[in-house]
Amino acid sequence: MSSEFFVLSLKWTRGDVLTWWAPDAMGYTTLIEQAGRFSLEQVTAKPYYYNNGESSIAIPCAEVEAAADRVVMDHRLGGLTGKRIVTTRRGLRVVGEVR
Repeated sequence: MSSEFFVLSLKWTRGDVLTWWAPDAMGYTTLIEQAGRFSLEQVTAKPYYYNNGESSIAIPCAEVEAAADRVVMDHRLGGLTGKRIVTTRRGLRVVGEVR
């Protein structure tokens, strides 16, 4: 099992761009490079917080990074560059593999 996880915010995801928890669970971001990385110990110690299936899903970082697309310029992201996952079949497939 992976030792690092990104946490997908089901509560704040809107439209076709997924929203991730920021580092230390202090805010949200749509860019993978700005997302927080949470340890297996954190996720398993508080599954009701990090991986409850209603407002949050913990997904191994390696799976998210493999599915992320490069964004060069996107006005919805305030012109930021980075990687994101859109809710296409490719992105949904990764979400569907959460264990």
